[in-house]
Amino acid sequence: MAELAAVRHGLEMAWNMGFKSLHLELDSKVVLSWLTNNNVNYPTNMMPLIGDCRNLLDQEWEVHVYREANGCVDELAKWGTRQQTLVFVYSTYPSFVDVSYVRDLTGLGETRLCTPGADATEI
Repeated sequence: MAELAAVRHGLEMAWNMGFKSLHLELDSKVVLSWLTNNNVNYPTNMMPLIGDCRNLLDQEWEVHVYREANGCVDELAKWGTRQQTLVFVYSTYPSFVDVSYVRDLTGLGETRLCTPGADATEI
């Protein structure tokens, strides 16, 4: 639910700021399938968030959704689970993601224990 809320908030911010092209990086294969696959059974309590995200993704802009090569997202998600505040907005990356940021920029990525799947989906 936290990742979906963050996706919705980020998409709303990007749309309101006038971005026409966006790279959305996710940490969850499940959330990726909820946003990109129409043939999935969604948890009832997630339907409003999923619907909001899908509506935002359907706006007139180009959004690429990525799951891999997103070490920063993984670090931010881990950090967020330990925080009391619900929303943090950064104008630049925080220092605790330095290593992941450099790895993402150089395309080195991180070793992840997950089932292989689609790396990117264009919406």
